[in-house]
Amino acid sequence: MAEPIRSVLYDVQAEQGAMFEDFDGWLWTATLGDPVAEYEAIRTGVAMWDVYPLFKWDFSGPDALRAAQRIFANDVRSLAPGRARYGAFVDEAGRMLDDGMVYVLAPDRCWVMTNQGGYDDWFASAFDGLNISYVDRTREMPLVSVQGPRSREALAPLAERDLSELGYFHFWPDEVRVAGIEAHVLRTGFSGELGNEMVVEPVHAVELWQAL
Repeated sequence: MAEPIRSVLYDVQAEQGAMFEDFDGWLWTATLGDPVAEYEAIRTGVAMWDVYPLFKWDFSGPDALRAAQRIFANDVRSLAPGRARYGAFVDEAGRMLDDGMVYVLAPDRCWVMTNQGGYDDWFASAFDGLNISYVDRTREMPLVSVQGPRSREALAPLAERDLSELGYFHFWPDEVRVAGIEAHVLRTGFSGELGNEMVVEPVHAVELWQAL
């Protein structure tokens, strides 16, 4: 049996006492030792989470948004750059295969984030006749989520732009500096609380984690 895949943030979290769970061949961070306190931090303060194993697809080309729309039950076509939408990913019969997010970076580019991988055959069939390229960039796009009512208070001093500019399900298509590190800043967390996510190059992931 193959060893589960570790995040680029595995070591730094292990040093902090993190425990991990194998989910479909990927090690997800389960807890740092006190799940109740971690839950309370999300609800009343601030906490952060490594979302490295989330599958991240980069769609590009003239038909990038049309391609995303073919597999996504929610509306992609009305989204301007810097907008994101959550919904179900479905096959040609309307059967749900996954759920996740579509982020529109430009009229000819978007990110599609899913919980599962292995969709190359499905994409190839669904996108037949379209002018599109798609790449699995999961390992190239570490994603750190900072969530909780005090998340903006904690993050704002590190960000070069005003985080209050970002409405819910908005993001900055261009990178900005967070703790001196170039990052894409998103506002689409799943906690139900105020929060942001940062996508950075793998080489800078540990540095960003430690700064946060």
